[in-house]
Amino acid sequence: DNFIGKVVDGLKQHGRQNREAANKLTATLLSGLVPYLLDALNEEPETGRRKFMITLLSSVRSDTLHEIAGRLHDSRWYVSRNMLLLLRECRGNYYAADIRDFLNHEVPAVQLEALRTLLSFQDAEAEPYVVKFLRSNNVRLRRGAVGLAGAYRIREAVPHLVGLLREKNVMNKGFLF
Repeated sequence: DNFIGKVVDGLKQHGRQNREAANKLTATLLSGLVPYLLDALNEEPETGRRKFMITLLSSVRSDTLHEIAGRLHDSRWYVSRNMLLLLRECRGNYYAADIRDFLNHEVPAVQLEALRTLLSFQDAEAEPYVVKFLRSNNVRLRRGAVGLAGAYRIREAVPHLVGLLREKNVMNKGFLF
């Protein structure tokens, strides 16, 4: 545990400068390293280091999927969001049913990450949620749905997008769309 902890600390501090060596080390120590990297990811406050750890974890794809899926239902919303992102990056299509549960999560960032993940898997149940989020009263959900509708070219969303363009500036929020 002490050795692996030091490896993870070293990867966090110096891995971005030497990505090739970091990737080789991660692949070599994979079975023991994944849980520690996931813990470090969930505790890391710096965005750049989090992105680097996500890159490391997604580079070993199938070997991490089970561990990632086991952490999906963490009580901390940002952990669930990170695990959804990792499932997308690792192409964890097998976990689509588990991901659908997060479309009704209480935190909009988690809902949007789940939707983005399902859309990337071309899940049939994802597109109706784009329309649902476009109709939402939550500005963050609506804004995210606008971006996803364009990025994934959701045809069913077009009438709702046009409706957003026609809306009057209600409570000074119209400019967001």
